Amino acid sequence: MKTSSLIRRGPHSGFIGYRVVQIRAVIEGRPNAVARKLGKRIDDVFQNASNVPSGDYYFSSIQDQEVDRSEFDAATGKHYHNLGGIYDVFIGRTP
Repeated sequence: MKTSSLIRRGPHSGFIGYRVVQIRAVIEGRPNAVARKLGKRIDDVFQNASNVPSGDYYFSSIQDQEVDRSEFDAATGKHYHNLGGIYDVFIGRTP
């Protein structure tokens, strides 16, 4: 699904804005089953949300890029892992 199709669907006369956001879980060490489940849940919620209502507003989102990477904090000597994604999020106000 293309990002532009999210804007065209639904009652977008009250379109407010568009943001690129990174949503991720960060854990110390290697990812375990719980961390993988959390990363999958983030994706399940935000991957193809379309016109989800919330009070007087709605949002649509689609994943632009997966986040699954390790990092090392030299100051503490600890390893961390990031799971989630970068999402294009559209917010609008219902007419």
